[in-house]
Amino acid sequence: MRNFPLNLIERLLDFLAMGTKVIAQVMVAVMVLIMVISVTARYLFNHPLNFADEYVMYLMVGLSVLAANWVLKEKGHIKVDVVILMLPPRVRAWVLVFTEIATIFAVTIIMLQVIKLTRLSFEVGTLSETTLRTPIGPIQIILPIAFGLLLLELLRTTAISIKSVTFPTKPQS
Repeated sequence: MRNFPLNLIERLLDFLAMGTKVIAQVMVAVMVLIMVISVTARYLFNHPLNFADEYVMYLMVGLSVLAANWVLKEKGHIKVDVVILMLPPRVRAWVLVFTEIATIFAVTIIMLQVIKLTRLSFEVGTLSETTLRTPIGPIQIILPIAFGLLLLELLRTTAISIKSVTFPTKPQS
């Protein structure tokens, strides 16, 4: 029987990944809806929506970072592995572990910088430079959340990779 706390953590991470997938799907639907309404307003009523391009851009950026942990869980990220596939399986596994650890450090640095940027946007009340003057802080809050979720999923995948390298399963006969 698996360890109960680990099982609970696995289920929580699965729930978070599925949640971000659903939120990302809603974001895509909202982007499409905004663009359809904007195009309709522009060409049928000669009155474009001033906020459409700006808000679709915010949604697109949010979507790309928010869905990253789900894509990682599903192994859906693009990878160029021509050279890696030529390596022996054990070396390939260790290269994967090394790259995952390096990615954890990179994502951690990005997350810390995004937290600083978001905090600064709230403190000084940063506004967009468009005619709407949208407050940027509430929009940027998705970035530290998304990078935090990505970091959690990276920690999980790295733990799985380390376990598979250090405790390889024996082929069954």
